[in-house]
Amino acid sequence: MPTKTFLSGGRELSQISQARDVHGLSTWVASLFKRTIDAVNQTSQAAVSTNDVTGAAAQVVATPASSSGAAAPTTLTTAYLANAPATASAIGAVKPDGTTITVSSGGVISAASAEPPSGPGNEVYATPNGSSGAAELRALVPADLPVATTGAFGAVKPDGSTIDVSAGVISVPTATDSALGLVKPDGTTITISAGVITAAGGGGGGVPAGLPITPGVNGTGSNTGWAGWTTWMKIAGNDIVQPVTTAKAIVEVVGGKGISISEGWLFTTARKSQLILSSPAPVQLTWSESTSYLSAFSGITTSNPFRVTTDSFTFAPAEDLDYYFYFYLNSDSTGYNTDLTLSESPAGSSPHLWSYVEGNSIPSGAGADVSSTLGTTIPFMVSLVAG
Repeated sequence: MPTKTFLSGGRELSQISQARDVHGLSTWVASLFKRTIDAVNQTSQAAVSTNDVTGAAAQVVATPASSSGAAAPTTLTTAYLANAPATASAIGAVKPDGTTITVSSGGVISAASAEPPSGPGNEVYATPNGSSGAAELRALVPADLPVATTGAFGAVKPDGSTIDVSAGVISVPTATDSALGLVKPDGTTITISAGVITAAGGGGGGVPAGLPITPGVNGTGSNTGWAGWTTWMKIAGNDIVQPVTTAKAIVEVVGGKGISISEGWLFTTARKSQLILSSPAPVQLTWSESTSYLSAFSGITTSNPFRVTTDSFTFAPAEDLDYYFYFYLNSDSTGYNTDLTLSESPAGSSPHLWSYVEGNSIPSGAGADVSSTLGTTIPFMVSLVAG
């Protein structure tokens, strides 16, 4: 290198310094550029690691199961699931016990079918009698059964009196004059129909059916022409001679070719009162369950009367009551009542009071009045028999 001459102004020396500064800057810039490129490469690699992973089907990106290391596509194993077991309050992995719950090779879980218990005959699988505990085979005890009620099935216990039991068979003892029990109607003095027993020939109170319970049953006179008339008879309670609970009313016919009764009623009043009571209630009389009666006949005379008998009705006579029997004999197309002749008794031969009026004059019922026109000259013959 030739020797330089430094001038007094230092010009040559300044140029050399400038050259050195330019070289250092170039080196620094090159180093910065390299570091920048490295950082970009690292960022790109990180992006590829998390967003652009490839691997086999049904894999996840995970670190190794049994050691530390970089994450990579991995198939889940039980080692990963063991870190998150299910609890009573958290969802997680579970493991079937292989006994009560099983799992197939295809991953399907099932509740294992319990084998039915076996043991002696006539036993049930139940929890302990009188205490809590595991179920087991044992015999039934009374505490296992609900008690029967009128509204629910259940166990019953015969009382040993009205119901007996022997070898598991229940029975009802035969009735006696001092103990309840089964009875059997004899079919003669007591009959039974549809579960209802009846004293054969009984009119209630032990009185045979058909026995007259009022005096003056047979009349000795007659009265003809009854079409369109109402007739009635009063019978005092103290004139009834038998203590019955049911009765039948009889109208005696002694002439004509037939009779037509439109309706018939029994009304009750207090003794010597005309006001019809509500208790006992008025009774509409019937014939073969019909509220009217129609019948033809022939050859009827005073000595061979035709008797129209009602169905049985409830009747419990009392001495302080009066009883009124009303019948309306209508004017119908048969003309029967025009020629009808009814039986009657001579004046004074019967204690009953009788009357009649043209038209239908049957009272309306309880609270109404019976007729006050009761005569005694020709008593109309209505008789009563035990029903």
